[in-house]
Amino acid sequence: MKINTPEVSVLMTVFNGEKYILQSINSIIKQTYKNWELVIINDKSTDGTLKIIKSIKEKRINLINLKKNVGRTKALNIGLQNCKGTYVAIQDSDDLSISSRLKNQVDILRKDKKLALVFSWYKAIDKFGKVKRTFNDNISEFELNYKLPVKNLICHSSVMYRKSFILKLGGYPKDFIFSQEYILWLKILVKYKIKLIKSFLVFYRLHEMQLSNSQYQQKYIFVENLKILFWSIKNSLINKYNFFLLVRMYSINTLRLIKNFFLN
Repeated sequence: MKINTPEVSVLMTVFNGEKYILQSINSIIKQTYKNWELVIINDKSTDGTLKIIKSIKEKRINLINLKKNVGRTKALNIGLQNCKGTYVAIQDSDDLSISSRLKNQVDILRKDKKLALVFSWYKAIDKFGKVKRTFNDNISEFELNYKLPVKNLICHSSVMYRKSFILKLGGYPKDFIFSQEYILWLKILVKYKIKLIKSFLVFYRLHEMQLSNSQYQQKYIFVENLKILFWSIKNSLINKYNFFLLVRMYSINTLRLIKNFFLN
């Protein structure tokens, strides 16, 4: 009997995500597009996450339960290596996808073989699912090319990419803890095409457990962004169109760090 290979792998990493993971998984199960697998990397959760995942009776779920906590970047790369699909869609364990998300993104990637990555508009929701902000910038391809090296405009959970292209780039850069997806987007931008889908396809969760909350983590992210800046300059992503945007952004972030340092 021939086993069908999924066209799409949905990649989800999770650490102590018991509060939202069931909702997140169900939003994938309810997709109108059916030829998918859900690859879940459980990064040694210590809460009820594993029990919840195992309680779901869905054959298309491929659970990889790590014996030790390895961190988000390594977990993403482990997941990427285990994805069977031509395309990989990201679904963070606390976020949600609308039912037509996968179909919408697959259709676009099928039509343009040069496209490496598509991403979409999204809505930010709180822990109760109430919409707090919407992200629907009407940016053109040209604007994306000069704005992305200045600021990460891409929501990780809104992304679907062509797996073969990402593997050629080495996956998620191993020396980044917080900004691993951002530097990956820039590496894609240098070599391939990225397209914004101007539709709301995902809900991004705002809550107290997000990685970027603490001031220490904000400082670490700032250091990683400096590394990204030097990399962007080296690879000619900084130009006359985005130079002043860049100066403004780093000036604001530097002043914020100084303020936090003296107030704490």
